[in-house]
Amino acid sequence: MTRKIVFSLCVFMSCLFLSGHWVLAEEIDSTVGGDPFANDVGFSIPEELIEDPKADADGGVFSYAGFLESRNQFGLNTPQEPISMRQRLRVETDYRYDKFSAFLSVDGDYEIAAQYWDGTGHEAVYAVLRSGYVSYDSEQFDCVVGSKIIRWGTGDGINPMDLINPLDVRDPIATGRADNRLPVWLASATWFIGDWTLEGVFLPVASVEDIPKQGNPWVTQGLKELYRGEDNGTLILDSQDVPDRWFRDVEVGARLSRNFDGWDVAFIAYHGFVNSPVYGRYETASGIPEFRPEHPRFTAFGINFAKGIGAGTIRGELAYKPQYPVARESSSNGIGRRDLWQWVAGGDYDFDGVYYVNVQFFMDAVSQYFSTSDEGFIGTKLWHGFTYELSRKFFRDDLKVGVRGKAYTSGDGGLIEAFGEYKIGDDWNLSTGVMIWTGANNGLLGQYDNNDLYYITARYYF
Repeated sequence: MTRKIVFSLCVFMSCLFLSGHWVLAEEIDSTVGGDPFANDVGFSIPEELIEDPKADADGGVFSYAGFLESRNQFGLNTPQEPISMRQRLRVETDYRYDKFSAFLSVDGDYEIAAQYWDGTGHEAVYAVLRSGYVSYDSEQFDCVVGSKIIRWGTGDGINPMDLINPLDVRDPIATGRADNRLPVWLASATWFIGDWTLEGVFLPVASVEDIPKQGNPWVTQGLKELYRGEDNGTLILDSQDVPDRWFRDVEVGARLSRNFDGWDVAFIAYHGFVNSPVYGRYETASGIPEFRPEHPRFTAFGINFAKGIGAGTIRGELAYKPQYPVARESSSNGIGRRDLWQWVAGGDYDFDGVYYVNVQFFMDAVSQYFSTSDEGFIGTKLWHGFTYELSRKFFRDDLKVGVRGKAYTSGDGGLIEAFGEYKIGDDWNLSTGVMIWTGANNGLLGQYDNNDLYYITARYYF
């Protein structure tokens, strides 16, 4: 019954979108859409809400802003156990003097739902340094030192070369494209050389994803099985091997970009550690297999492009990751290596500032070795699918309703979200919607089938 109601709501949202006239218009800034796990809605404070800058006696300019947010997610299958009831306070400050500036952004979170999660060690109250850095900006050279989130890529939420910042595994589908990423300590520099722009990034120590604690609603199916095996005594789950040696476990990246006749093109190279742990299997003297969460080194090369066409944009990315670390499919000790290719291509279009369409396609291709006597190469394994958004605005653009989601055509499940967002004046943003996962229990998205939810979010800017 619940799924029928949700399906009817999705159809209703689609009818709202299709009603009316389709008229071409000038391009507007619309960052919503694509991958529902990562969109740009509401990450930073809107510029019009930042407090009027105050100049000090030395000529420096100080500004500040912030918001209070109540984000509540309730399970459709388990209404008695909320998936998340996160209450957040964010404060951002900025100080500028001549070509120098300093920026600080801090979140204070209270996760009320942590008490309902199975397992132990879940933090209900925690603080996160979103950004804290100093920068120097000039016509030919910019640099930044501190803790920061840097996003690379032109794809809408799916970015194969976005390798700098790890995912926040406590909340992997947080609203806001950068909200589900964690800042890292880094130094970056950008040189403007004629029509070219060269950017370099150096991380003095790698920052990788933690292992979600047992009972977290977003623990993957594979990790759940490891936790069960550890509880039953059929395997050993070792502690996470994290690269934490300063100025030894470093990561580096470079991006070279320019505009070619309206095409923004960038070439990217990166060398570092795998963000998401790979579970190596090792045989022990007792005969009980031991699984170790590891973060091996790897190198990646990529290219991305984007071009504005009228009121729309087309964009794409291609990445090659030679000998990328993966879990072995046999009982052999350690971690396997496979060549990995990834690409994403798509575009969006805005009609009359009212209707919005966003579609993109993606594919991952990895060379496969199976557990045979000779470990022979037999072919390539593919994952592929698409993301989408259809939305419409009402009431002088204050109300937006639509449908968005992600679907694997390779059989790994899908996600559909029907949503509504309403802006009240300059200070309030309200949003609500439902998210439904489909597919097999061992699929990349189907594994979250029990996490179907509806959400209500209220945010007040100050």
